[in-house]
Amino acid sequence: MERSTRILAAPRSHSLTASESTADFAGDEADIASRYGGATILTGDLNGDDSTGGDNSENAYTVVTALNFESMTRLDRVTLSAGNSSDIDAAVNSPLRSGGGLYVIDWTPENGELLLSNVVIDGNNANQHGGGIYNSEGNLSVLDSIISSNTGGVLNSYGVSIIGEGGGIYSKGPLFVSNTDLKENHSQYGAGIYQFEGTSRISDSKLVDGSASYGGGIYINSGDMLMTNSLVTDNWGSFGGGVYNNSVFHAVNTTIAANGASPGRGGGVYITDSTLSQVELTNSIVASNSGGDLLQNIKASLTGSHNLFGDGTGQAGVFTNTLIGTTDSPIDPFVDSDSKDFRLILGSPASDAGSTALAVYPDTSPITSDLSGAARVQDASVDMGAFEGAVFIPAQTYVVNSLGLDIAVGDGVLTLPEALAASNANLAVGDAQAGSPMEQDVIQFAPGLTGTITLNGSELIVTGDLRIEGPGATVLTIDANELSRVIRMEDPNTRNTDIPQVDVCGLTITGGKTTSESTSVYNEYDGGIYSTVDLSLDDIVVRENYAEWRGEEFTAPLLLQSTTQQFRQIMRMMEAAYTIEIVYYPSME
Repeated sequence: MERSTRILAAPRSHSLTASESTADFAGDEADIASRYGGATILTGDLNGDDSTGGDNSENAYTVVTALNFESMTRLDRVTLSAGNSSDIDAAVNSPLRSGGGLYVIDWTPENGELLLSNVVIDGNNANQHGGGIYNSEGNLSVLDSIISSNTGGVLNSYGVSIIGEGGGIYSKGPLFVSNTDLKENHSQYGAGIYQFEGTSRISDSKLVDGSASYGGGIYINSGDMLMTNSLVTDNWGSFGGGVYNNSVFHAVNTTIAANGASPGRGGGVYITDSTLSQVELTNSIVASNSGGDLLQNIKASLTGSHNLFGDGTGQAGVFTNTLIGTTDSPIDPFVDSDSKDFRLILGSPASDAGSTALAVYPDTSPITSDLSGAARVQDASVDMGAFEGAVFIPAQTYVVNSLGLDIAVGDGVLTLPEALAASNANLAVGDAQAGSPMEQDVIQFAPGLTGTITLNGSELIVTGDLRIEGPGATVLTIDANELSRVIRMEDPNTRNTDIPQVDVCGLTITGGKTTSESTSVYNEYDGGIYSTVDLSLDDIVVRENYAEWRGEEFTAPLLLQSTTQQFRQIMRMMEAAYTIEIVYYPSME
């Protein structure tokens, strides 16, 4: 290992230089194996004040520079953080302005290679290219690593990068990424990866929660990128929330889901209007993206086989064995895309629908494990997307044993807000286990629990299939204490054609109040219950609730009304259909 310090004109120009051999920069290990005993943290925070409120203006421009290596150079178990390549007067490709965490130059790419293994590159900034990594003409491999919270460019007052490319990685040379997470990176172009030119091979990796104007996950400017067995999710770009392609992009057994873009601008994949822009998808899923799953411009090429597109509106590709939904009838193959569970739901059309023969890595070796480590090809054929195997999650039954509102882990108390939150999100909340995205959860109340659950100004919310079984309207009351609506029931996914079913019985709903001054959502509607779901009520008393709608006072205990006449029709229907009592709130005059 060679360790040296490259000193330029000022302290900020100090950088560690790696060249040839294996380095984790401790310096006293007897052999390579012993280097895995503990990671080394290299920081550009020269004053050590970034975590205590200091700014990063004095930070080293680049934490590590790798240059002119003619053979393998390997960095193991190193954290590179707090580099700040921010000299706006320097050349855009210099280490003073690019490569805040790692700056790579290799003039002999046919021989030299830099391998990063078990490396964390976090919290670095570059004024122009590559907040985390700038790779110029070198063979760069990144294995088993994390590249996070890096910024390529300059952020405006809204936290949006207005110039710059490649928040996580900016690459001009051959790039290989495997089993690596790129998350929470930011740039104007390509928050996770910006490929200026060359070739990239991305496998078994995740690009998550990036934000950019163009390409929240990936921006491909030139060259070609092949992505295998990977996930692109929760990224945002005005154009191309997941992927912005201007060259050649090929994805195999990859899931591109729950990304976002401006309406009609390719929340999943944006394909530019060029004959050079080519996208080929195989065994892949592009679904549940806002702003459209795919946007293919006229001159671009879009081909592939054995794919699923949740909403194929905006593309005119040539596909075989491909399932394509529409805006009116989208296909959602996942367990729960809202909570980012992209495993396939039992009965998903993507199950066993891929081509096993095409489920291969770039070297043609078969994909033997999915992104979670589960075995590939569990049934007749490989599944589409990054995850193998259909999942069934049974309904959860919650037994509320307290009239309180607290959400806390391990206190042995299960409150109604805990149960509702866990059922809504399908995640564990407090002492409540995760709900089911497939079946109707049930909320019951412990024997002997009587009295009133008094809300504290926040309405209760239901967003999925749920049955609430109270002990009786004369036994248990939910009272908003005139501080909010009592309960709001709605489907947050407006693209979902399956409206949630909510059944409520054995409760009194009272004390709800919404006015134009309220903080409740839809604050002028329905003080007792606001519902846009399929709602069934039985043994329910809804009384003394108040709503102000367009300045007019309504004793409005139930449902969304658009006119007084429609409201009264709904009330008559409800009274005729269910055993309920309607007691109107006294006049507010």
